[in-house]
Amino acid sequence: MAGPYIYTPQQTSAYLARIGFTSSPSTKPSLPHLSSLQLHHITHIPFENLSIHYSRTHTISVSPPHIFHKLVTLSRGGYCMELNSGFATLLRGMGYDVLTGGGRICADMNLGREKGGEVFEGWTHMPLIVGVVEGERYLVDVGLGSTGPTRPISLHHGAEIESTATGERHRLIRKTIEYANSGQELWRLQIKKHDGGEWIDCYTFTETEFLENDYEAMSYFTSTHPDQIFVKSLICAIFIPSEDGKDVVGRKTLNNTEFKEIWRREVKVLKTCATERDRVDGLREIFGIELSEEEVKGMEGRAPEIKPTKR
Repeated sequence: MAGPYIYTPQQTSAYLARIGFTSSPSTKPSLPHLSSLQLHHITHIPFENLSIHYSRTHTISVSPPHIFHKLVTLSRGGYCMELNSGFATLLRGMGYDVLTGGGRICADMNLGREKGGEVFEGWTHMPLIVGVVEGERYLVDVGLGSTGPTRPISLHHGAEIESTATGERHRLIRKTIEYANSGQELWRLQIKKHDGGEWIDCYTFTETEFLENDYEAMSYFTSTHPDQIFVKSLICAIFIPSEDGKDVVGRKTLNNTEFKEIWRREVKVLKTCATERDRVDGLREIFGIELSEEEVKGMEGRAPEIKPTKR
């Protein structure tokens, strides 16, 4: 049986060019190299769910060739099972040991409450566990949107990273889910905002390997169930790199009708959309995403559609 999908050398070079990465594809795996790859990915390829709404089919494909075509050839973004799948395929081709896993998103995060909590969704997220050298593994995630970690996190209880530019911190802990019967400890990614406060749960995950068929089922539910945030909302986000390209200084976001730029404690509204044309223009001007007229027409009747104001 064939192993995991691997990009050709030409595809690898094209993917690296897409994320603005100039080092040789043959560079040996290392933590600094992995960290730089992750930073380039989250500052060049946006997290977005546009294809669920701005399309003729309203479907998401998680097949590696289709993901490459979308992210690289079409210069688009995607959501977790697209972004992390594409990145996993890139990393494997560059010599990294990658385990694709499954995660349960904290319901508070998806509802925007950000108060922490013990209610987790089903398997709807795809994290990566990446081996750099023998015995050293890291959580890597380029598909969590504007709340995601910006660097690899060592797979150890209590391991933390901090973005010096934004002041946000992420950490990993081992903890049971309070309402689960087994008492099994799972990995849990948490975030602490720049203004301090408590640690907020992002998601919980295991070290069980998930395969493409698993993601097909997960993605189908995530992209079609009417209660899922990606079905109810239109989302786009990308991190803003520092001048030296070694950290992030902020993020640009779209949440339904409002484009924002966020720099630590400063939030600037870039555009508020009253029409679909406003939003389509904003996606092009702010995120560099070009949509065809056929794709734009696909929004008709969808939950996030900006309906014309009745006079």
